[in-house]
Amino acid sequence: YAPPVHSRNHPFRTRRTCVILQAGGGQPTPVCQYGRRAGPCSGEVAAKALAEGGVALMVVLDGASLTIESLAAVAEGRDRAILAPAARDRMAEARKVVEEALRSEAAVYGLTTAVAERKRVTLDAAGRRGFSQTLIRNHLIAQGTPAPPTVVRAAMTCLVNGYAIGAAGVRPELAEMIVNALNRGVSPTVRSLGSVGQADLGPLADLAEGLVRETGFVLQENEGLALINNNAFATGWAGLAQLAATRLLGEAEVSAAL
Repeated sequence: YAPPVHSRNHPFRTRRTCVILQAGGGQPTPVCQYGRRAGPCSGEVAAKALAEGGVALMVVLDGASLTIESLAAVAEGRDRAILAPAARDRMAEARKVVEEALRSEAAVYGLTTAVAERKRVTLDAAGRRGFSQTLIRNHLIAQGTPAPPTVVRAAMTCLVNGYAIGAAGVRPELAEMIVNALNRGVSPTVRSLGSVGQADLGPLADLAEGLVRETGFVLQENEGLALINNNAFATGWAGLAQLAATRLLGEAEVSAAL
């Protein structure tokens, strides 16, 4: 599941934050939440941030306030992204539920059992360790030409925004890996076509495989399923298409007026 991205006229607007850019590549530190769109603010906090390394505006991914315009800004590399601290806390709490299920060895689909027609097969500890990676590789069935890099990055943004709700049961480190990849300009090759009945599974398997290969991130239980079993790819592409159509309509109206 990927949460909706809101249009420009929706009452929930994307949160943007001034951040201190840490020297040496450390994690950026949020210093205000005034939602400023561009340019540094003139307050003492911004002055301090400038002196210590600079101020940047980032799109805050919190699972609730992402607009289509901000989705496009991150996808096109015009804005950087940051995971909301509260979202990280929600994800950590949800992960505790997953860990408890693993300890109890209760039958949980895709966590302690296999999936689809093998859903009644129980996974032992050894089977669970590599199941996320196996699940991704088993779904590398996408076809067609590669999706544009902006579409791939829009899917990555929607993935993180979905995880930020705190219901996917993945570690915050997974979301932060994707955010860091976004901010470094990473865009894995993702074939654009899925298949009937599998929708985003194929393209998202391409995306997950590319991210893991690019970053060396080690997936844990439940994270392979969470990476591919959602509609982030279609949601991201649809958001960009809507924005492009809106812009085109505005240009057509201006042309007609002339």
